[in-house]
Amino acid sequence: MTERPLRLCIVSHLYPVDAADYKGTHVHEMAAALAARGHAVSVVTPRRLGSAARESRDGVSIRRYRYWGWWRGWQLGQLAGYSPLTLSSLFLIGIAQAIWRVLASRCDLIHAYWVVPGGFIAAVAGGLTRRPMVATAAGSDLNLATSRSLVRLFVRVALAGTRRLICAGSDMKSIALGLGYPEPATTVLHSYIDFDPGAAAEPVSLPGRAAGPRLLWVGNLERPKRPETVLRALARVRMDHPDAELLIAGDGRLRPELEQLAAQLGLADAVHFLGARPHAEILPLMRAAELFIHASDSEGLPVSICEALMSGLPVVAAAVGGVPDLVREGETGFLAAPDDAEAYAAIIGRLLADEPLRVRLAGQARAFAATHLDRHAVIDRLEEIYRSLLNS
Repeated sequence: MTERPLRLCIVSHLYPVDAADYKGTHVHEMAAALAARGHAVSVVTPRRLGSAARESRDGVSIRRYRYWGWWRGWQLGQLAGYSPLTLSSLFLIGIAQAIWRVLASRCDLIHAYWVVPGGFIAAVAGGLTRRPMVATAAGSDLNLATSRSLVRLFVRVALAGTRRLICAGSDMKSIALGLGYPEPATTVLHSYIDFDPGAAAEPVSLPGRAAGPRLLWVGNLERPKRPETVLRALARVRMDHPDAELLIAGDGRLRPELEQLAAQLGLADAVHFLGARPHAEILPLMRAAELFIHASDSEGLPVSICEALMSGLPVVAAAVGGVPDLVREGETGFLAAPDDAEAYAAIIGRLLADEPLRVRLAGQARAFAATHLDRHAVIDRLEEIYRSLLNS
C-alpha cells in the first residue's frame, strides 16, 4: 500500500533569495527534493532584500515575512548584536506566520532548520497548532547555547517542543545530550548536497597566475569564521611555494580588515577577493584549485566542505563542530586549531609538496561523499523520521 504524501511546513531563518544565492541553499535543496517525491512543502522564512514575499520554486511554496530591520539586508545567523525590537519582531511575526501556514495548508508536521531561531518559532507554533515538530541542529546554534545564557534559554524552549532532533554531526548530538535532550529521539544525519562535480560548468575568469597552485576559500567573511588564520598561513607557505595563491569567494564585514592584513603580509598579489559569487560559479572555482581551506571557531556541517569533498578537493580545516565528521585526518584532509596559522601552513606546505598524497586524498574524498552525502539515501532517511513520528 502506497503511503500518502505528507504536508510539511519548513521554518528556517536562512533561505536563498534566488538560484544564485548560497545562503541556506541546502535547506531549499532538501525542500525541493521532498517536493519532487510528491510531498506538499511550504517554507516560512524572514524576508531579505531582493526576495519576493511569496513565490513557488521547484515545487516549494515560499512565504517570506517582514520583521523590524529586514530592509537593511541583515542576515541573522546569530542572536547576538541585534536590538530587542529586531529579535522580538523576528520571533513573534515568525510564530504568527508559521501558525497561519500550518493551518492554511493543513500541515502534518513542522520541520525547523537550526534550533534557534527557527526551532523556537516552530516549537511555539507546533504547540499552539498541536503539530509535531522536528528540528535540525545544523550550525553553531547549540554551540552558542553552552556559552550564552540568552541563546541557552531559547534553545531549551525549542528542544522542549522538539519531538525528533536531527543533528548534522556527532558534536551536535553530544551537545544536545548534554543539554538534557533524550538520546532515543536524536539522529545524526548529514544534509545531502545537490552538487554534481561532473556537471558541465561555464568557465570563469580567474585572477592570478595559472601556473601556481591555488587554494580556495568559500564562505562569509564574518565571525566566527577565521580567514585571517588562512592569510597568515599563506604568508608562511609562500616561503617555500612563492607562486601559491588564495582565492576567496565570499563577502562580509571582515573584508576591509582582511584586505589590509593581506597587504601588511605582502600578499596583495597572492590573495584574490572575488566577492560573493553565484553558486553556479563554485564548481569551476573548485576545479581550478588544488586544496580547499576552511577555518572557523564554530561550525555545524559546512556545505562548502561537503561540496569540496564531492569535487575531490583535499580539505584543510579547523577541528571544530561537525567538521571532523567530514574531514577525516589523513583520509579526506587534515585538521588544525582554528587560530593556529603555523599548523595550517605546515599542512598546506606538505600537501603542495606531495602530489601523490593529494591524489590519494582526492579519491578518498569523492568516495566518502558518495557514501555519506548521497541525495537519495538522505531523503529516504528523512522520510522515515517523518513517518515514524506521525505513526508514534
